[in-house]
Amino acid sequence: MRLRTIALTALLVLMTACSPIRRENVILIVVDTLRADHLSLAGYARATSPRLAEYAPRGTYFDRFHSHSSWTRPSVATILTSLMPRSHGIVTSGDALSRAVVTLPEALRIAGYDTLAFVANPQIHPALGFDQGFESFFDLFRKELNPMLIVPEDIPASATDAEALAKTIAVLRAEAHSPFFAYVHLLDPHGPYTPDAADAAEFAISGYRGPISGSIHDFAKLALAPAVEAADLAQFKALYDAEIRGTDRDLGAFLDDLDRAGMLANTHVLVTSDHGEEFLEHGGTGHGRKLHEEQIHVPLLWIGPGVPRGKVVHDLAGLVDLAPTLIDLLGVRAEGMKLEGRSLRPLWEEGGFDPERTVLLEEFSGELAGESGRQVPFVGRGLLADARKLLVEPYRLDRQRGGRLTVFDLAADPGERAPRTLAEDPARWSPADAALVARWVRLDGASTRLAPAQLAPPAALPEEDRARLRSLGYLD
Repeated sequence: MRLRTIALTALLVLMTACSPIRRENVILIVVDTLRADHLSLAGYARATSPRLAEYAPRGTYFDRFHSHSSWTRPSVATILTSLMPRSHGIVTSGDALSRAVVTLPEALRIAGYDTLAFVANPQIHPALGFDQGFESFFDLFRKELNPMLIVPEDIPASATDAEALAKTIAVLRAEAHSPFFAYVHLLDPHGPYTPDAADAAEFAISGYRGPISGSIHDFAKLALAPAVEAADLAQFKALYDAEIRGTDRDLGAFLDDLDRAGMLANTHVLVTSDHGEEFLEHGGTGHGRKLHEEQIHVPLLWIGPGVPRGKVVHDLAGLVDLAPTLIDLLGVRAEGMKLEGRSLRPLWEEGGFDPERTVLLEEFSGELAGESGRQVPFVGRGLLADARKLLVEPYRLDRQRGGRLTVFDLAADPGERAPRTLAEDPARWSPADAALVARWVRLDGASTRLAPAQLAPPAALPEEDRARLRSLGYLD
């Protein structure tokens, strides 16, 4: 037994004896690869999520919610720790979650919660550190796979969403003791797309007879083709939408079971995702290595005690904020956690709009530099602030020096089709652009260093922002 486990157990006993426990349960559901703008709940034209739409009036929906990375492992680590990748350390597929990092389930165990995980994605493997704090970890994937070398063929070997949710409800009824925290990771919308025949038929392109079947090979086929037939791309999207429809039906049945059992009234149920999916919007398919909206804009539906019913929150927020919100609502201590997110509760309270909220972004570019027998990753970073996005060209993580800076106006250009690259000479930046860069440096500056020349702001930059840059050592 690890020393930290012994210490946590002793602390649990002490705190349970000395403080009252809030009895609200938590079920945190992560639907892998679910982009927000493909949910009819969020206005999508196809009826992909009618069951979630039925339950949405019983909770609050966040329509500008984001992941901070575009693939599973760093995103889920952020959910469970409220740390950005630069802090929890998962950047590449060779990284695991450090045992030195304290997770949300560890903190909740100290507070007297039963903690359970039901995981269909092998990226969240116990051998990668994701079992920390869970008393019960149900790995619903092929056991003999190599967690450090997960290949596309490993995904279809996992439990379906219906199977994973059936396992969850059975265990919660038979084994869980209130209060409990259950993490549920579903996988069906992840490629390959193999929806039920009825869902595939409902969403299929009428009369389609082309080669697209939803296989893993279709991802590369479409991304590498010199020209893509519109019908092929439309069928590819239709199969993805059919997968979402199946997941929605399974989630609806799961919520129905909770409701009939009387559990929903005393349980926080969160439905979100770890990242989205690209369909050639920026030249690729699938996910990972990019920070465009189709890959990082994800849903969040929150149903639970004290959460407003039928409310839509329009503020920016992200996965890093989930753990602080739960800690806030449950009235427990974030024992040992170093929270980088902020509670979402002020956003759904009366007058809670917060235009100053931002979302930091970090992503492994896929490029590695070999030096002195080690592999150094290139990382792209960025910031969402109101309706503007700043992306920093990938740079070597060990050199902490960013490259080209690109700005998007998401209000005028929601598809990010009109990137605007900032001039190398900061004197040519507008005050708004300089302030955006300075804001990013202030929030991300602890681990990110741009070349000093890139941070010499124009004279019009407010003194407050100049002071921020000066405090970080970028200005004399």
